[in-house]
Amino acid sequence: TEGEGSREIEAAKQRLAAAKARAASAAKQMDAATKGVDAANAMLAAAKKNAEAARSTRDNAASLVDSSEEEVKEAEAFLKEAGQKWDATDVDDNDTDDQEEGSRKRQKVDAERISVEGCGSPEVDGTYERSDRLHNGVHLYCKRGGRWKGKAVKFQLWYEAIDNSWIIGCENKRGKVYFYFARDADSAGLPPKNGWKILSRGNGNAKEPAPRLNW
Repeated sequence: TEGEGSREIEAAKQRLAAAKARAASAAKQMDAATKGVDAANAMLAAAKKNAEAARSTRDNAASLVDSSEEEVKEAEAFLKEAGQKWDATDVDDNDTDDQEEGSRKRQKVDAERISVEGCGSPEVDGTYERSDRLHNGVHLYCKRGGRWKGKAVKFQLWYEAIDNSWIIGCENKRGKVYFYFARDADSAGLPPKNGWKILSRGNGNAKEPAPRLNW
């Protein structure tokens, strides 16, 4: 009958509306799930990057530890060798005016003058005269009339016991300025003639080539 047909159509409309509502809800859930997956993927990618950075930091730290331990061993070996060779009771890198003979005094032979030649920084070249002043038990060598960056400075050649090396630098009102260094290979209290290099802590003051020394 007409009444039954109307009720059936109405029921169908309600079912359709309910189906559309469920479909819309499912679409929203699908969208939320997709966003959740995207966020999870982004977090995973970030976590992988963080993990890679952490591994790199760990590897770098391990390498630094290894190299530091090796440097410590080398320094200990140098110190032991120096102590046995020179009967040293201590190592002091401070200046001293004390000229008395002692167990730390390494000077065996003297050179009145040392010629520094061939520097890429020509201000360093010149004649360095032995001073009565001592540094680590070894005579300093000083150049007269030195100038650097248009100002009068005192260029010096001195021995550093802490790392068993000789250094060429100058001294101004702000302190010491470093140029070149060479490891001491037992030159009887005198700096090596060859093997000089630019000192990294000189902050670019020195230029290649490094000098050679004569006396």
